[in-house]
Amino acid sequence: MTLPSKRQLSRETFVLRLWAEETVSSAWRGEVQNVRSGQTAVISDLEELLDYLRNQLDEQAAALANKRGGLR
Repeated sequence: MTLPSKRQLSRETFVLRLWAEETVSSAWRGEVQNVRSGQTAVISDLEELLDYLRNQLDEQAAALANKRGGLR
């Protein structure tokens, strides 16, 4: 049996949807979805997007470390 490479185990895919809200202050809004888990978050600025991605990637890294017996 061939094990997947480290690179394959560490891959995540996200879908980002953005739209302009036609309000007094024309703001961009969006949502980001983790394709593997299906989890979706609504975002209203770049910082929220980056926070979501950091959290998702940290969770995946922790899960991989646990599968490998705590080794990174």
